[in-house]
Amino acid sequence: MITVKLRNIGNSKGIIIPKELLALCNMDEEVSIEIKGQQLIVSKVSGKSIDWDSAFQQCDTENLSERQIAQTFTDFPNTFDQEEWTW
Repeated sequence: MITVKLRNIGNSKGIIIPKELLALCNMDEEVSIEIKGQQLIVSKVSGKSIDWDSAFQQCDTENLSERQIAQTFTDFPNTFDQEEWTW
């Protein structure tokens, strides 16, 4: 177990996670944090992220109708479409 100090970061608190620990857990830029009881559990993000360059390269829009093109892009969720957009 390693003990680190909480640091003031604006109105929040933060910790510095040693590089060696991040490497052991194969963590990079993003982590997920959950609360269980009085514990914060920091985990590697395992969610599906979108590689936009690959996604666009796989699109063959020349042979698709507008409806098919629109359906292709509904596979990419975003909060604007789900929460803010109104018809």
